[in-house]
Amino acid sequence: MQAFDDGCAIAQECATRLCLRESTVIVATRLIGLKAAAALTLAAFSALIIANALGLSHAYWAPMSVWVVAQPYRDHVLERGAFRLIGTILGAGFGVLMIWACPDPGIRLMLTCLWIAVWGGAQNLWHGRGRYLALMTGMTAAVVVLPGLLSPTLDVVVGLERVLAVLVGVVTAIVVIGVTTPPSPEVLARRADPVNTP
Repeated sequence: MQAFDDGCAIAQECATRLCLRESTVIVATRLIGLKAAAALTLAAFSALIIANALGLSHAYWAPMSVWVVAQPYRDHVLERGAFRLIGTILGAGFGVLMIWACPDPGIRLMLTCLWIAVWGGAQNLWHGRGRYLALMTGMTAAVVVLPGLLSPTLDVVVGLERVLAVLVGVVTAIVVIGVTTPPSPEVLARRADPVNTP
């Protein structure tokens, strides 16, 4: 009977340790989630405050960029931020060029549709996270050109404000979220074994 009682006591102690370990993991996971949420909130509010301080009429684009760029790993935040910024600059550059070089709204619309189709096709052919660059390049051209078709007074200002708001959002996300997130498992693997990692 003593062996049975000892066995029960050992089993109860193991169950208690397992419960404590699971509780610790749950608490740690929730703390990581709260830290990420706090960093995202801080970055979004900071971007909005900076965009408003710069007098941007579409200041909401800045925190939108923060939310879109937010990723669980630091290197992914940097990569996505770079893709968003480069795609926005290319798309806005095309949009501004269309507004300046093409006074006919119909031709401007057709050329913009062609631009979007080319970058949409590129997105489907591209593999990996780089597809986001193609998406932003096509989409930003539409954001710049289409409002100008409805109201010619919006023309170039919209494109320049979009680039500036995206820049504010991306830089804020990189500074706040990029600092508070860990490196990805791929980066950690390369650091641990730089010779054998592809």
